[in-house]
Amino acid sequence: MVTRKFHPRDTLKIIEQEKVTTTFMVPTQFNVILELPDKDIYDVSTIRSLVTGAAPLSTRTKEQVIEMFQCDLHEMYGLTETGLITNMKPRDALRKVRCVGQPFFYMEMRIVDERGHDVPHGEVGEIVARGPLLLRAYYKNQDTYNDAMVDGWFYSGDLGRVDEEGYLYLVDRKKDMICSGGVNIYPMDIEEVLHSHGMIREAAVIGVPDSKWGEAVMAFVVLKEGEEMTEADVIRYCKAHLAGYQVPKSVQFISALPRNPSGKTLKRELREPYWIGQEAKI
Repeated sequence: MVTRKFHPRDTLKIIEQEKVTTTFMVPTQFNVILELPDKDIYDVSTIRSLVTGAAPLSTRTKEQVIEMFQCDLHEMYGLTETGLITNMKPRDALRKVRCVGQPFFYMEMRIVDERGHDVPHGEVGEIVARGPLLLRAYYKNQDTYNDAMVDGWFYSGDLGRVDEEGYLYLVDRKKDMICSGGVNIYPMDIEEVLHSHGMIREAAVIGVPDSKWGEAVMAFVVLKEGEEMTEADVIRYCKAHLAGYQVPKSVQFISALPRNPSGKTLKRELREPYWIGQEAKI
């Protein structure tokens, strides 16, 4: 069943009434469902498997989803240009933290440096992939296609690392990485900590211009309904869980993060007001 709009209670009602066995949801949808005070009155016991993707699923949300639905959870990673690349199988969902699993049998994946050379296990690099589902062209945009496709490999623009067992860990979008005082800072590390706070529904972290450090860390925070926090509260929590250079220098509270139809956070919209008129947008 496909509904025109997503409503958390209606979704749980449909699962109960239609005895749904499997469904796909993005992390934002899970977060909204988990916030419902009466979510436990719905019978979701027919669900056998859940699939998620399109955006990173925080560890806290993953644990709560598995607890609520008591079913298999598949976390998948891929792009429109490549199709699905990896799948985190249920048996590994809680064993591998912030991991999106191993490549599907039909996909090849590598982690490469700026020169296109493979990096050792554990080191961060760009995720490149190839397989039968790769796009053949961008419509009327051959230059972009030529930049992204090198020797049959599609360069995703995503940063990741692979462990000794061949499991992929997403680090961040290459363009979202913050460089502050010559140190590379990955927003996803900070967002994971923010998502672990019980009062925070979701968060996004960006780099904003800083005359001394080049970029400074800024956090956008969406609080759960009825909760109250101050900038000092958020910074204090981050200081207890992050290295000093990762702690946000400023915090802005907003009602919702800008997202595209597939649920991805539009960080360019968050960054734009702060980088207008800047000579460089690093």
